[in-house]
Amino acid sequence: MGIKLWAKIKLPYILRLENEEKYEIELPSDEEFSLFRVSFFPNSDNPDNSNYLSEYREKSCNYIEIESIVKRFNYSDYPVRNSVIYNSYEVSEIDTTEIFKLVKNKLNIFLIELSKITKMFWITDISLNPISGVIGNRTDYTFVEPDTAISDNIRSYYTINDNYMEEVKRKEVKPINMDILSVFRNENSLILKPIWHNYLNKATKAMYSSENEEFIIYCAISAESFIKQLIKVNSNLKEKDIVLEKLTEVGKNQMVNTYFKIILKYLFGANLIDKEEVLHKNLLDIFTLRNEIMHKGYLDKSSFEKVGINELNFEQANLYLSRLHRAIEICLNLFAKNPIK
Repeated sequence: MGIKLWAKIKLPYILRLENEEKYEIELPSDEEFSLFRVSFFPNSDNPDNSNYLSEYREKSCNYIEIESIVKRFNYSDYPVRNSVIYNSYEVSEIDTTEIFKLVKNKLNIFLIELSKITKMFWITDISLNPISGVIGNRTDYTFVEPDTAISDNIRSYYTINDNYMEEVKRKEVKPINMDILSVFRNENSLILKPIWHNYLNKATKAMYSSENEEFIIYCAISAESFIKQLIKVNSNLKEKDIVLEKLTEVGKNQMVNTYFKIILKYLFGANLIDKEEVLHKNLLDIFTLRNEIMHKGYLDKSSFEKVGINELNFEQANLYLSRLHRAIEICLNLFAKNPIK
């Protein structure tokens, strides 16, 4: 039977239109969708669309509408939410997120091909934020029966905005005070360049945007650049060490075990396995998945089986990231406690 999703999506960029008019395309059906229609709307002074419009008006499109029938979900499995004009349905948060993922993936494939023809480009795909549950920057949406005709005046829908940067609460956040600021009086407090931290931030953004391949790649880059910087700084502050030079040469092929296990033990008398073994396994998993992406170009079920997980969802990605943060923290503590001769 399926279920029909109607969604209005505010784009993170602007598309150019030949004329100030609506353009519509129905994409071929596939194993997930029996209908997938995309409508491009011109920016105008229509007050009903005021939340979607940008200041740039001339022959441009700042929002689109999606009308799709998803095969694997059935409207009869959900309670009726509103029945004033037609039945709309209360779809669970888990199922809504899964449907949005399917829509996001098909939409981005279409937009990539569109960009090749039009020569327009954008620096980010339309993402799905698993915290706010929104596609793009803002989404209005409703679920109805497959044969329901979507009118131009939809009255019953949800509205969600992409404001996770404000809504995500981190219990570990500390307010700035003089004790924190005094740390930076130490000449070694800014000794590491921020490249690894920049990639940690990129990984965090990718996690919140459900960009799983990018998330893994950024985590791996952050971990590798961090540990190599740490070892290099340590070696620069000490006399030349032939053993360390040999170990770093070997580490080109076995990065995690060589750097986070053998070299840490050699330099600081302890490593991640000694402190928290799960953190070492976490790094091995990240680099295993990174290698899967490098060799295959994507992650699939067999990739996840190699690291013992069912899928790379938000919860699993957040676990990988939090453990990576913890691994870096432990390494920094080992460095700080190691007397430099």
